Amino acid sequence: MAQGFKFQEGLPYYLAKFDREISQKWQGQIVESGDLKISPAAAVLSYGQTIFEGTKAFRGKDGNIRLFRPRDNAKRLQCSASIVGLPLVPESDFFEGLKLVLDKNIDLVPNYGDGSLYIRPLEFGSNPLLGQTLAQEATFLIWVSPVGEYFAGKGKESGLRLRFVGRPRVAGTGIGEAKVAANYVGSLVLRDKWVNKGYSDIVFGKSDNPHVITESAGSNAFVYLKDGSVVTPPLDGEILAGVTRDSVIQLLKSEFKIPVIERQIEFKEIEKHAQEMFFTGTAWTVAPVDLFASEASRITFSKKALSTRLRSSLFDIQSGVGDDPHSWTHIFTP
Repeated sequence: MAQGFKFQEGLPYYLAKFDREISQKWQGQIVESGDLKISPAAAVLSYGQTIFEGTKAFRGKDGNIRLFRPRDNAKRLQCSASIVGLPLVPESDFFEGLKLVLDKNIDLVPNYGDGSLYIRPLEFGSNPLLGQTLAQEATFLIWVSPVGEYFAGKGKESGLRLRFVGRPRVAGTGIGEAKVAANYVGSLVLRDKWVNKGYSDIVFGKSDNPHVITESAGSNAFVYLKDGSVVTPPLDGEILAGVTRDSVIQLLKSEFKIPVIERQIEFKEIEKHAQEMFFTGTAWTVAPVDLFASEASRITFSKKALSTRLRSSLFDIQSGVGDDPHSWTHIFTP
């Protein structure tokens, strides 16, 4: 069984290079093990020109390995690349790298119910660069690691303890919807502060309104109101268009017949009208909330029925146990 959510070193990974001046094609291969070698002046190190993705491979009861919506990850990587000026990775190259790295690590996909194989595609500007301009050379790689629960047992039965900090995760810079490193580094110190005080994570506010919630440091927010509807913050350029977020919205509407409204929601509305709250993401899957606290108030939730059903339905699709009416899974053939 995979233990926790940690990187396992020494595994084969996929590495591809692209040079705008030499070729318009990616040239890639498997690296059996070892660290990357890059210039100390690489564009990524000074100017942060880097993007990444996250998806998982699941082993089903039938023994098949399934990927969950990998095409959406390929498309989002392209979207992020266009925002930060990196060359696009064609879908065919994305899947070629995915196949090669899975072929090499197929035995590391945990057994059914014991975890998953986390897959991290990423791209960065890699040529030496002094001065603010777009990188001429880019590196695309995919590494994998077997993982278990992100919160090592928390967020499933017990629920999460989250601290609303009010400040924005991104400052309305136009890159909030991209999966770029710059959107994460600013939260690390603040997140660490509240995790050390007993919280699971932090939740951010809007850049123009500190009372409106957006997302956690790594997952999208959902609020189940007492009127029977579910509210989730809209894709307004400040939050990530999560693949799991979109999956949950579709499940709520089509399978659960629950109305979903994408709109802004303030802390005080959650305090008065919410019956359940949960967060979604590739790493978190569907995680219910026990406590949602601000500087002035604390909201406790005892209900987890909806998030539990969603988590179960999603896992059944991902592992091939349940029906896949939206054709989200992709069976991997070595």
